[in-house]
Amino acid sequence: MNLELYQAKLSELISEKRFDNVNRVSEVAGKLAVKHGEDEQKARLAGLLHDAAKEQSPDKMLEMGFSDSEIDRETFGSFPKVWHAFVAPEFCKTIFSINDDATLSAMKWHTTGKEEMTPLEQLVFVEDYIEPGRNLPDRAYIEDLAFKSLDDACFALSFTTLRSLLNRGLNIHPLSVSCHNHYLLCSTDSHEIKNTLLILS
Repeated sequence: MNLELYQAKLSELISEKRFDNVNRVSEVAGKLAVKHGEDEQKARLAGLLHDAAKEQSPDKMLEMGFSDSEIDRETFGSFPKVWHAFVAPEFCKTIFSINDDATLSAMKWHTTGKEEMTPLEQLVFVEDYIEPGRNLPDRAYIEDLAFKSLDDACFALSFTTLRSLLNRGLNIHPLSVSCHNHYLLCSTDSHEIKNTLLILS
């Protein structure tokens, strides 16, 4: 797989700042994949393209030739910040000719997460938060968790995300709540992780 071909096309669809971000994310995804015995190329590709539709809209996608059934206006209206993830599979199938179900699924769940994610879905879920360009007080801690336990990292990120959304009074997608509740039970020490995150924030 030649990532440079995907990078060239992607650079035409997103801003330079976002392009730099997704390339860092792709590198982190590859490292996490190697650590956890997952397919490095699939992880890097999912990391690179996870935000490919981020700067689109339903109307823009219609202009690009997508059908009404593919643009998911309902999610865009209720959860515009996560909409790009839900349309990512169809968008990347069409624009980038990606047909691998595992890679496409990892892109779809990178924002909300969900219950019982595959390891590839898990690492794509956490990678964007832990890429080194992020200036976040708990970034390094969640990165450390991710290289030890994807379940712990998913709990940490879902907890941090829900707390942030609640503090800002924002709408929370039900899948984000399900993700938190699932990985709360899967985590090896959710109490310690939660307390550490509260201290870091």
